[in-house]
Amino acid sequence: MAKRKSRIMKYQYHVNTAINAAKLSIEMFNRVEGSHSRQASVIFNAQAWELLSKAILIKQSINYTM
Repeated sequence: MAKRKSRIMKYQYHVNTAINAAKLSIEMFNRVEGSHSRQASVIFNAQAWELLSKAILIKQSINYTM
């Protein structure tokens, strides 16, 4: 049971972090000035997708262990 709660917490952490990274990506893209804002936007966007895919894999492992 403790493992399940730990996985659920990891899942929620990854989803929340992915949302924050996606928001930051949008903010970086919409910046008027700033050096390398487009490159930073792409990096944060890639990080958001990576965290979201990790969260999906964790959620699937939770469902399989039930």
